[in-house]
Amino acid sequence: MDLLTRRIEERLKIRKSCRVFGNELDRVWPPSSKEVSARQERIEQIREYARSHGWSVVIHDSGLQATFGGPE
Repeated sequence: MDLLTRRIEERLKIRKSCRVFGNELDRVWPPSSKEVSARQERIEQIREYARSHGWSVVIHDSGLQATFGGPE
């Protein structure tokens, strides 16, 4: 998670947002076999992660992408 945090922080220093794709999110929040509820739980974990760092986040659920932005 530290690598992801550093990557997002560095990107947000030079851009307004940082999009993270599913394959990278899978390393931190691996998908579970319980499809629907697990996916929703995973999305909530990503939202909480963003909140805890003072970022906004938009989840693009098709293929799961997250776009992090600066403070809300």
